[in-house]
Amino acid sequence: MKDLGTLGGLNSFATALSADGTVIVGGSGSRDGGHHAFKYTDKAGMQDLGTLGGTFSDAYAVSANGAVIVGKATLADGNERAFRYTDKSGMQDLGTLGGMNSSATGISADGRVIVGLAETGKGEMHAALWMGETIIDADNSVVAIGQTARQARKVLDLRNAQLQVLMRQDCEPGVRRFCIAAGTTFSRSGNARNTGANLILAYRLTPQ
Repeated sequence: MKDLGTLGGLNSFATALSADGTVIVGGSGSRDGGHHAFKYTDKAGMQDLGTLGGTFSDAYAVSANGAVIVGKATLADGNERAFRYTDKSGMQDLGTLGGMNSSATGISADGRVIVGLAETGKGEMHAALWMGETIIDADNSVVAIGQTARQARKVLDLRNAQLQVLMRQDCEPGVRRFCIAAGTTFSRSGNARNTGANLILAYRLTPQ
């Protein structure tokens, strides 16, 4: 076991290790009495990642090669923002969904997709995805997909009913003694959806 040290404060903790084992990230007490995110490597030791103008930051996840680090940090006004950190660009504010706060808690192995929480303009915390400069409201996306699926089921149910009516009309032996009709069927039970085909044959018997 190796003591990684601190950034001048009394305590520190590690939260994640890159897949290649070269970079450890976490948070540590700092010399100014705050709490800062850190990056640790055997070569450079513990490095202070800074903040976004406030006194607090924490690193929660790191890409597989250790190049991209994510977490949250405070602004000068005390609000918390998700951040993305690289040695080249430093700490970058990832923004929100219209509210004041956000936090990044995970990152894909290649460092391109970041996940976390972000506040909306209504003050609600939603699951969020960051891809490059784009932020996606994951909660609203799931709701929209569900609504689309429900609408699609209603359309299929209506279409099936219409097909059944047409088939009965086309194959009701009245004047004609013989008729044939083919069509499709759709049924659902719970989350299961079943489709099929059917063939209707009809023959009108002649009274003796």
